Amino acid sequence: MNILTQIRKLRISRNFSQRAMADDLKIGQSQYCRIENGETDICLSRLEKIAKLLKAKVRIELIPEESESAGNRSLEQETLEKEVHLLKKKFQELEKKLGSGVG
Repeated sequence: MNILTQIRKLRISRNFSQRAMADDLKIGQSQYCRIENGETDICLSRLEKIAKLLKAKVRIELIPEESESAGNRSLEQETLEKEVHLLKKKFQELEKKLGSGVG
């Protein structure tokens, strides 16, 4: 669930109207509506104000790009392991053929 959906659901569960949120944020209701609809970007300070009004906390995570590439590496590793397994199997089959033809 994205942050805007969370804001909307929490606002509704707290029985706040968009108008009340806008008034407390000192912005227009249409501007607040654009924030919830993702039509305008929301800065961190405004997000923190919204969270405070909704009695919530903001948690932001930065995930290093290495984590993503590590996931890709494990997929690549899995693919390579499968290829190695297939090559070993073919090698064993060739050894059997050569072994039976020599005698």
